[in-house]
Amino acid sequence: GMRMRGLLPSRLQGLLPWARQDAAAMAAMAAARPKLGLETLFTHTTASLDRLYTSRWVCRAVFAQLSGTARAVIMRLLYVDCAEATVRKWAADTEEARRAFEDALGALKALRVLRVVVGGEDGGRVAMMTLSPSFRLGLSAALTSACQVPWQGPEYKLQADHETTMNDIVSHMHDCWNNVLRFLVEEDKAAVPLSDSMRALVESERVDLLKKNDKNKMELTQKGYEFMLKGVYMQVWEFITVYLDTLSGSESGIEEREQVLDFLYHLSYCRVGDAYHRNALTGAQRSLLLKFKDLGLVYMRKKKSKRFYPTPLGVHLMAGGDGAAAAVAAAGEDPMAGEGSTKDMRIIVQTNLKVIAYTTSRLHASMLGMFSEVHMRLPNMVLAELTRRSVKKAVSIGVNAERIKNFLVSHAHPVVAAKDVIIPENVSDQIDLWEGESKRVKFDAAVLVNLRSESLTEADFSVLVADVRKVEEAEGNRIMLWTSAVKQLIVVHPGREGVVQQLLEQHRNDNVVVLH
Repeated sequence: GMRMRGLLPSRLQGLLPWARQDAAAMAAMAAARPKLGLETLFTHTTASLDRLYTSRWVCRAVFAQLSGTARAVIMRLLYVDCAEATVRKWAADTEEARRAFEDALGALKALRVLRVVVGGEDGGRVAMMTLSPSFRLGLSAALTSACQVPWQGPEYKLQADHETTMNDIVSHMHDCWNNVLRFLVEEDKAAVPLSDSMRALVESERVDLLKKNDKNKMELTQKGYEFMLKGVYMQVWEFITVYLDTLSGSESGIEEREQVLDFLYHLSYCRVGDAYHRNALTGAQRSLLLKFKDLGLVYMRKKKSKRFYPTPLGVHLMAGGDGAAAAVAAAGEDPMAGEGSTKDMRIIVQTNLKVIAYTTSRLHASMLGMFSEVHMRLPNMVLAELTRRSVKKAVSIGVNAERIKNFLVSHAHPVVAAKDVIIPENVSDQIDLWEGESKRVKFDAAVLVNLRSESLTEADFSVLVADVRKVEEAEGNRIMLWTSAVKQLIVVHPGREGVVQQLLEQHRNDNVVVLH
């Protein structure tokens, strides 16, 4: 939506060939990237973001997650400031293009990447648009540096480790996260091998995934059911978000938040299977290693090992999400799928509402049972059916139709995922209809005021109702939900029956209501 002649400034034309290719690659990737990290960055102060942008890996990742319009603005302003009036002329002359352009400028300002200052040539007072100095330096370094992987340097060189295999790394990742999900759904939680720190996090009230029932046993909350059907990247990010929220607003807490995000952005440019020296990390990031290990983001053979291995989950976390899962699966490049792994569940939804899931995991059968009726379990397959009863039950516990369909799409069989329509239209429509049935009637608490014993005439009742309406207009709040002059009944919001009783008493005193 922009008229861009000579998108790259002249000073940028002499960059290394890799830099030009990398910029194009990052632009192509942006459409599939969710905004996991960006949502958190919006809440940071300008000083905090300036510190984060000193890392070229953070700048590179933020640039890749922005819209195409926002990236184009950044590339034009990377080396040259421009008058605000001129910048706004870059948008095409259509309402949709201008709206997209303003949204892009708003996002850049919210991220403190774009700033408006007063300046100009010859000391003139013109509103100029410029990039944050730290972001400008960080992105320039990312584009011009030949180093494509973080934490490199002769002082961090490690000897070859022949004992750690790719299977060890991937198996650790699957074990960590499958144990978290098993802990949520299995009754015998003590039998699930989960670290003390992860157990405390999963059970914490702040996460709100589990609650104690009448029998003093832990069971899933409404949020817990929704959590189970999210993609694994969104599940992990939810834990990270909770951890970030626990950090205090003090200076040390803010710095620790920055270290967490900086670490995650660095991980997103690592290579799975490569070892990295823990001494390349800051002191705060070294303390995060064990937390990230429990989440399955990194693998370490021993707690005090000097080397760590980013897992596929850690590398793809900032680029993963529910929306990209289907596209990744269709390409056959799911980073969460490992050789011999039981994590993969490949689902085929048939037009007759039958669901065939190819999996060897008992956990997956439990997840399917949240919104479907499981009819058969074979060693490598589960046969289930979407029914009116199962879908309405899922809706009643907080799992909406959109979440069910997203789950089926994100775990679609590769053959199905390559098609334009993953869930048959009749099945998708039926799920929506069943959800709609649960929303036809809305239940609200109310109080019934019975005035039959007062023996009011119809005129007296009408006067009473009119006075209540005057109170409603004065307060600006609704008091009555329903009235019947014939039955002499008034239904009011809880706690507002006193208004009716008070007005009735006034009517008695004023002889407006004549009692027999």
